[in-house]
Amino acid sequence: MQRRKVAMASSSCPRCVGDLETKSINDVEVDVCGACAGVYLDRGELNQLGTHTEGDIEFCTVRDGLLETEDGQGVAHCPKCEGRPAMGKVECLSETAVVLDYCEGCGGLWLDEGELEQINQHLLKPHQTSTSWMIGFQLLVAQLLL
Repeated sequence: MQRRKVAMASSSCPRCVGDLETKSINDVEVDVCGACAGVYLDRGELNQLGTHTEGDIEFCTVRDGLLETEDGQGVAHCPKCEGRPAMGKVECLSETAVVLDYCEGCGGLWLDEGELEQINQHLLKPHQTSTSWMIGFQLLVAQLLL
């Protein structure tokens, strides 16, 4: 089981005023809000909780930078950093509709209720789009060569 390396600056939820409780999900200790069921993840924990992937989910999520748009959930404030700075918005994996809150200071992520399940469903889905695109491309090339 992974242990927390840095103590939280606050034990209150970044989204609501509920208290965060440390819980174990698949042998990874995370902070869960008892009121809104959101989950705070330290840097690296999303990679550990991502289903059936060998890639770096977090890198793929934050590499394109912060979004300019709002996700309708409002502002989340990092519970780990002193002063509780506002977290920015990032689109998870740049190909899902899941928008996460990201702290540029500590690399932490806030997932609203159900977002971890949505990410894992996406990771489990066969990549039909990319497969059908490749098949279509191969058929086009084959026709051009005839």
